[in-house]
Amino acid sequence: MTDTNPDNPERIHITLSSSKRERLDELSAQYHNGNVSACVRAAIEAYRLSLQGDSIEAIEKLRISVDKTHEELDELREVIENSANGGVDPQASHKSTQPTTASATGAGEIPSGLKQEIHRYLLDTDDEASLSEICDAVDAESLVVDRAVRLLIKEVDFVKTVEKNGAKRIKLN
Repeated sequence: MTDTNPDNPERIHITLSSSKRERLDELSAQYHNGNVSACVRAAIEAYRLSLQGDSIEAIEKLRISVDKTHEELDELREVIENSANGGVDPQASHKSTQPTTASATGAGEIPSGLKQEIHRYLLDTDDEASLSEICDAVDAESLVVDRAVRLLIKEVDFVKTVEKNGAKRIKLN
C-alpha cells in the first residue's frame, strides 16, 4: 500500500463480518473517540511497523522502558524535594539514580518540538482532544504522539487523560 496525499484522501469500501465490525467499533470507541477511520489508519501503521521489523514486542519493551524511566524520574524528584526540605528519604537515596532513557535504548525518539506542538494544539482546542485528533493536527504517527503524550503527562501537572463517553481524551488542567 502506498501513502496517499493527506490533503486528498481516498475513500474505500470494505466488507466485514458483523463480529469484526462490532470489534472495530469497540476499538475505535475505546482508542479513537469513535473515529473508525483513525482506528483503521492506526492499525495499518502498526502492521506496517511490524513488517519493517518493529514488532509489537519491541514497542511494548519501549513502553516498559519509558514507564520505568518515568518512575525513576519521579523517585529523583522526590529525593530532590526531600533534600530541599531538609530531609532525605533513605529508601529513595538507595534506588538507582541513573534512569534509562528511550534514546539510550536506540528506540523511537520523539521528534524535537512535538510535545510543544501537542501543548499548543490543546491550548487552541478547548483544552481537550483525542489521540487521533492530535495525530492529525501535528501530522505525526499515533505511536509517536502516544509516547509524547505519556511524557507530557509524566513531566507536567497540567496535562492528563480523562474518559469521556467511553473514550480516552487528553486534557489540559
